Amino acid sequence: MGVIRLLALAAFVAYSRGDLWDVTGHDSARETAADEHYRGDLRIAFGSCNRHDRAQDLWPAVRSLSADAWVWLGDAIYADGKVDNVRRYGGRAFHRDAYATQNEHPEYAALRAETRILGTWDDHDYGFNNAGAEWREKEFAQRLFLDFLGEPLGSPRRTRAGVYEAYTFRGLGASQTGSARLILLDARFHASAKDGTLLGDEQWEWFERLMLGRRTGAEGAEGGAEGAEDYYDGDDEGRPSSEPRGGCVVFDGAEMNENTDCDPVDVTIVGSSVQVHAHTQELLAKMGIGMDIESWNDYPAERRRLFDLVAAANVRTRAVVLSGDVHHSEIGGSPAGCDLPSELVEITSSGMTHGVLEELPTKFLRRLARHSTWGMEYLPPWLFPDVGNLRRRRYVGYNFGEVVVDFGVDWDGDAEGGAEGGVDDDAFDAAVDASPPANRSPASERDFLRDDVSSSSSSSSSSSRVGRAPRAAAREPTVSLRIRGVDGGVKLSKTVPFSALEGEWAEYGARGASVSRSRAECRGESSLTAAQTWRLPVMLVGVALAGPAGTSLALWWLWREVGRVRRKRKAD
Repeated sequence: MGVIRLLALAAFVAYSRGDLWDVTGHDSARETAADEHYRGDLRIAFGSCNRHDRAQDLWPAVRSLSADAWVWLGDAIYADGKVDNVRRYGGRAFHRDAYATQNEHPEYAALRAETRILGTWDDHDYGFNNAGAEWREKEFAQRLFLDFLGEPLGSPRRTRAGVYEAYTFRGLGASQTGSARLILLDARFHASAKDGTLLGDEQWEWFERLMLGRRTGAEGAEGGAEGAEDYYDGDDEGRPSSEPRGGCVVFDGAEMNENTDCDPVDVTIVGSSVQVHAHTQELLAKMGIGMDIESWNDYPAERRRLFDLVAAANVRTRAVVLSGDVHHSEIGGSPAGCDLPSELVEITSSGMTHGVLEELPTKFLRRLARHSTWGMEYLPPWLFPDVGNLRRRRYVGYNFGEVVVDFGVDWDGDAEGGAEGGVDDDAFDAAVDASPPANRSPASERDFLRDDVSSSSSSSSSSSRVGRAPRAAAREPTVSLRIRGVDGGVKLSKTVPFSALEGEWAEYGARGASVSRSRAECRGESSLTAAQTWRLPVMLVGVALAGPAGTSLALWWLWREVGRVRRKRKAD
């Protein structure tokens, strides 16, 4: 019986590596070498959950990307830990020394010398596990964190209640009119589950001003969206003038720069230290475990306000979400017409120096996971119910994330579909003119592009919203999201065209959001049956604890699932 159970466990781990699984709705992790290393027009690398006192093997792979910025998305160091099985804050001296230790790491020091370092924090660099607004050391922790990032002493960021910040990148793409904005939220300084508060009033007002271009007040995004598009006086071609009518450009007394710029952008990258779409964690919470892991699910009113804000801002920007915290990586989100009228994609990268396999409940299982050369890399999708975003790949090796924004125009004229690989001057000029400009809203840009390319026989109609310049010169603009491992290889990936990030509730009928969110494809963890909820623990217990019958059943299930995937691949 012991041999059979050992074989069952070996089979479970081997098949869990993910090599045989291709999850519907997400790109394969296998890309061409060119795709893996294509940097687009803006490349940002990010990561979370990094113990300063452990081996850090990811930095060579991070450095090899030559990213435009490295972004800490929480837990750059751990200022707390367990002493005699009781979690304690290490104290101010320990907190300060932890940052010094991290800065002295040779590979990280090299990265700092060659790459811009940005970031926000989470609970462990904030000071204590799951700490929020009540944390007594939060002002001290803020000073240390901003020192760690190298924030200037005169920065407005040092006078805020929280470490939130935004960075605007302009002059992107072949036409130098593309733009992107990185917004890093602070989900710690004001967080209070008891009060249902995550960001706090001042941070919400700042966030809404960046997204909508104007002050919205306490009524939230829905109340502030009306009129947001006409906040600027525009020229005859619909481009806004350089002067706003109400003063969104300057705040905190700073002159306009990349941190205070709130003109429209083509893409907004929202960084949250905790997950917005915490599908895995919600499933575990429904089973009565995993309650210690935080997410936006703990703040339903704030989560709804976030979705409403992104939807309201869709007339002037497209949005994707970055997150960390959970010690594994995944690419999830929600389909168009569920949380938003457009698709909302979230990439979670977590576990730079440790992961879920090191948090298994017994020493035997932890040792098995740590020392097995054929150890688990992916959690198998068949463990999870086929509902919502639960059935998808989750990479559990050490990892970091990557975001690549590509505005689609080739300088060298070798885009797919070109005549003998070349582009004449007129076609190239047309492509440059048609690339998404920084100061035109997505809505007006759709009409502009559609009109501009409608007479071209080489244009593509693959998107109902975003027109495309002649294929000899351009591709549809995209955002690529990737998870990379210690070897630098892509483990998870998803490429999203700009058009998928655009939409209005009116497209879903007179009742808009209320009708859309009730659709079958929008069902999530809240609609799981009891049998679906308990599927994962029952199967794990069956493999680990059952006798010969249970082990045989587990092996049969593995065999059936592998056969199903192979038949599907063969049919495709």
